[in-house]
Amino acid sequence: MSATGYAAARPPAMWLVIMIDLLALLVSFFVMLFSTSQIELEAWRALTSRAQGGVSATVAPIVPPDDRAAPRTLAPRAADLDYLHRLLADKTANHPALREAKLRRAADRIVLALPGDLLFRPDSAELSERARAAAAELAGALRFVANQVEVTGHADPTPPSAHGPFPTNWELSLARALAFAAALRESGYSLDVNAIAYADSRFDEAEGPAAARRVELVIREAKGGARAR
Repeated sequence: MSATGYAAARPPAMWLVIMIDLLALLVSFFVMLFSTSQIELEAWRALTSRAQGGVSATVAPIVPPDDRAAPRTLAPRAADLDYLHRLLADKTANHPALREAKLRRAADRIVLALPGDLLFRPDSAELSERARAAAAELAGALRFVANQVEVTGHADPTPPSAHGPFPTNWELSLARALAFAAALRESGYSLDVNAIAYADSRFDEAEGPAAARRVELVIREAKGGARAR
């Protein structure tokens, strides 16, 4: 074999093979980039529809909620006792059903004492019309505040009538407190009311039996319980 024939049959140099492979990879890379940047939407939708068995769906964009459009509930707050004292002082001075009431301001509460003889018949827990009018006026005044409210029943030391429905002053004072608390609820006051019976345990001889027979509305500085249902 001649020298010329040997040179013609000799394989190409290795750098040329590597360069051809590199060029082929570069061409493949640029083709892939071009194919991904030019997506045919209609063809893609048709392909995905066939893949899902012919079922197509439209997905709406997710829009975050607007806080300004959300309904807001104004929860009642515990009102300042000085404000409530002025409010109740005006009520007791101008409303006929409350003119006999005695208003007292303590450090952490307001006490409105309602004479029991004006609210109930003797040895009875049935509210009079004047009592219901007083409850309606107080419920309207306290409807939008959330202070803790109590209704306490009191009595003088004289035992109830033996022929009456209540064997002791404790049952009588509790029934009267519950009746007035129920009247507040019926008049539109919707927060919880604590009914407490003291009977004659807080009787003051200096004030006399008539003052002892009373129902007190106690409004405390602290916030009350949950809204009644």
